[in-house]
Amino acid sequence: MNKSRLSNSRRQVIFNKDAFPSLAIRLEMLACRSVLLYFVAFSILVSAKRGLRSTKFPDGFLWGVSTSAFQIEGAADLYGRGLSQWDEFTFKPDTIKDNSTANITTDHYHHFKEDIMLLKQLKVKSYRLSFSWSRILPLGTTDEINIEGVAFYDNLINALILNNIEPMVTLYHWDLPLSLAHRGGWLNRDTVDAFRRYAEFCFAQFGDRVKKWITINEPYIELNQGYCSRVQIFAPGYSQDHCYWAYFLGSYHLLLAHGYAAQVYKTLFQRRQQGIIGISLFAAWYEPSNSSSQVDQLGSHLLIASGLDLFLQPIFGFSGGYPTLLKERIGARLPTLTQSETELLKRSADFLGINYYYTMLAREITSELSNITQIEKKFRVQEILKPSKYKAEFDNPNEFVDVFRFMRNKYGNITLFVTENGCPDAKGEGLKDKSRIRYLRAHIRAVAKAITEGSDIRGYFAWSLLDNFEWSSGYTDKFGLFAVDFNDPERRRTPKRSSKWFAKLARSNRI
Repeated sequence: MNKSRLSNSRRQVIFNKDAFPSLAIRLEMLACRSVLLYFVAFSILVSAKRGLRSTKFPDGFLWGVSTSAFQIEGAADLYGRGLSQWDEFTFKPDTIKDNSTANITTDHYHHFKEDIMLLKQLKVKSYRLSFSWSRILPLGTTDEINIEGVAFYDNLINALILNNIEPMVTLYHWDLPLSLAHRGGWLNRDTVDAFRRYAEFCFAQFGDRVKKWITINEPYIELNQGYCSRVQIFAPGYSQDHCYWAYFLGSYHLLLAHGYAAQVYKTLFQRRQQGIIGISLFAAWYEPSNSSSQVDQLGSHLLIASGLDLFLQPIFGFSGGYPTLLKERIGARLPTLTQSETELLKRSADFLGINYYYTMLAREITSELSNITQIEKKFRVQEILKPSKYKAEFDNPNEFVDVFRFMRNKYGNITLFVTENGCPDAKGEGLKDKSRIRYLRAHIRAVAKAITEGSDIRGYFAWSLLDNFEWSSGYTDKFGLFAVDFNDPERRRTPKRSSKWFAKLARSNRI
């Protein structure tokens, strides 16, 4: 048989619609059905892939970004500002990675109106800033008030409100006035009284417009890295020799500073000004390096107790006071909280600000190590950074959910704001910072998951608006959604890709 002729005949049978009209119709219907099924399957796959991204946040959820005065303002020796402990610290050789200072940094002092336009680009409804204590009170006390410094913050707050951006103000973000630092800083009980008076002045001066106050930012970090020389040396730069007593004495005074400032606000201002007051804590979260090691397991609990719980328990704990586990291990090293001080601190905060960046591992010390604190020696564990499987230096979003679960289970459903979360630029990405987008997306999804599980999270603030002076790292680590050219006298700002991504998120209120 002629195969070519048979083949042609078959093609005629299949495609000759006139000869086989009913078959052709059925084949066309089958083809249409196949195409329809393909698109349905494709849509299902896309929807599944976008499942988490379709989560809508509660109405009124507050999107914002955070900065701090010392890191962005500049004008360090201008307009009546007094020096802070960080100014002195940066002047010392080899304390900052690139030997830089914050004398000018982003020059936000002269560019704050431009920076408010950047906030509008981000579509955020709130901006978390901090006051420079020594710009308002150059010597740290109300004996001398810097009118130019007060005017600067008046103008900044008014400009924010004019642009429909709500200020959230942190009173203290590590830049202790130098005159107080020279008298012992947070190791001196007098600093508590000075902070109370400073806070009262700010409430009276700005509280008619500022409705969200944070007393103190991350006391754990200032103490751990400023009084224990751990990880990076921060101001004031105490050595490890002082750590075991200085850390707990400093924590006691910082707790009291928060308590007395909150008491002043609640007693004298809150009813009239209709605002709220809280504290921002670094989520010092630890897991055992080896889950089967009892030493690692206990060590992780002890490190959480001496970091996060040390400040959570007195303020948000049902009975107040210090964590039981810490009292058992530290004993007399913990300064005594009197009954009146315990009552002062209990429920002194209307909300808690959570700053989360990464998770640490607790690993048993099996040999003599030099770069560990006296606290680590006492607990027999070393802190190490939990590795990230992504390009970002640190990236542990699942553990972020664990932090919220821990707080919910131990302290009840307290009102929360994520007041800092972010990562530095990944090497080689520049303005196309896809690693930051991936980091932010994963961690904001973690926030969404915590909300669905029952956490009362009212807002999220990314760190940070701008590349800035990143403490002992100087300008080598850049966390901003906007890049800053520090070689340009005008400190030109340029949006990174993440700024556009974040603006879309804030506008849609959906991840």
